Amino acid sequence: MGIFALFILNNPISHHVVQAYSNALHLPVFVLNVATRHQLPSYPFEIHMSPSYMPAITELINFYRWRRIFYIFDSDDVVSSQGISSSVDQSKRFKEEEEEEEEEEEEEEEEEEEEEEEEEEEEEQQQQQQQHQQQQQQQQQKQQQQKLSVL
Repeated sequence: MGIFALFILNNPISHHVVQAYSNALHLPVFVLNVATRHQLPSYPFEIHMSPSYMPAITELINFYRWRRIFYIFDSDDVVSSQGISSSVDQSKRFKEEEEEEEEEEEEEEEEEEEEEEEEEEEEEQQQQQQQHQQQQQQQQQKQQQQKLSVL
């Protein structure tokens, strides 16, 4: 285990420091916003991503269910406005909403199935009643025929 790549938001103040680490450790640096491009021959490991891929990174974190990530930032602004924590929270909320919708759909399907079963039972009862009525009519006809034959 270890660090295999750095994902950064472009900040001109700290960019050179990050690039120094990248060059020393031979780590690729993914620049997640498009503020300015600093790609120079001295930064061979830098990759610019445009548009912002923060939602995709958030999905990776959620998909692999990483319990710990290390997010290094140089100000609270990044965390509050563009940071991973807010994206992860939004993604979790979105997934919870999806799960709730799925549960509601399942409940609706179950209700529909129950209604169909009730309708089938009612139809069966009606058929049984009709059969019973037919049998009664047949018995009455037989009785009438017997009375007529006696006369």
